[in-house]
Amino acid sequence: MTQPPVHTWSSLYYWIALCYLLLITNAAATVPTFIALTSGDYAPFSGEQLAQGGVLSEVVTQAFIKSNIHIHITWQPWGRGYQSTKDGLYAGTYPYVRTAEREKDFLYSSPLLEQEQRAFFRVDKHYDFNDIEKLEHTRICMPDGWAPPAKIESMIKNGQIKRESPNSLNGCLKMILAGRADYFISNTRVGNALIQSAKLTSTTPRMSSTVLSTVTLHFIISRTLPQADSLMKKFDFGLQQIKKSGEYRKITQALDNG
Repeated sequence: MTQPPVHTWSSLYYWIALCYLLLITNAAATVPTFIALTSGDYAPFSGEQLAQGGVLSEVVTQAFIKSNIHIHITWQPWGRGYQSTKDGLYAGTYPYVRTAEREKDFLYSSPLLEQEQRAFFRVDKHYDFNDIEKLEHTRICMPDGWAPPAKIESMIKNGQIKRESPNSLNGCLKMILAGRADYFISNTRVGNALIQSAKLTSTTPRMSSTVLSTVTLHFIISRTLPQADSLMKKFDFGLQQIKKSGEYRKITQALDNG
């Protein structure tokens, strides 16, 4: 499979300027054949240190190749990447859960993958995730730019749950182990991958038996980007093609083997 190209910060602004210029100058013509994307650490789906940039990086890369578009990926914290994409500095970002607030600013692709969200917390703690109302006065940790399940988001806005927002999920894990937060909510595979990579022993967090939500992950494009609609149609076409050909299944099979 084609390795998703990556950027270091030394060349970041050059590539952003180049790709943005291509988008602007082609606004009334064709969709550009080279675009800059951004993503963050979300193993096993995306990450600078992962093979092929992660499973969904490979999906995104191959989907665009089917539409004759090549990509360059810059890795950065989620909050920064989200805002930069919203401001039009990148053609798109991934993977993101659909929310009503985000839909005001972004176009969403067809689903890249469906996943379950669960809570992760210290083994010496107990929380009733079957009754969300009982989580009042608890402290949730969600990285900057991440969206919690709708009911919990509502309780955060009402001040019933306190939210901590470090730059990464690893930051949340550290806060939970230090007692500075009570739990984090994550895609099941992502949470388990983080805990396994941390190589913890007696303090290993446990995962809730309750599935808090089932969500789909997407590639998103800012609505303000020139040719946003055309670019998204190109991506969805490519995604459909790799699913039809069986290539998508070959790529995502790594999740079953992990």
